[in-house]
Amino acid sequence: MTVPVFQEYEPAADCGCPGCGLRPGMDGAPSAAPDQRCRRALALVTAAGVVLGGAAAGQVSAAAAG
Repeated sequence: MTVPVFQEYEPAADCGCPGCGLRPGMDGAPSAAPDQRCRRALALVTAAGVVLGGAAAGQVSAAAAG
């Protein structure tokens, strides 16, 4: 079995076709960004955990002091 040969292609700077104007991965397809959505969700869950953990620690220290 032969291995296919691929060549890098750089379009001309003045190319007006829509395909050349887009950067790779910026075509707006919903399947292009699940990785980014996953990172955002993870950051949101982490931030919520920090806030809720800080609130719980504050309640414990207030109960111990009072």
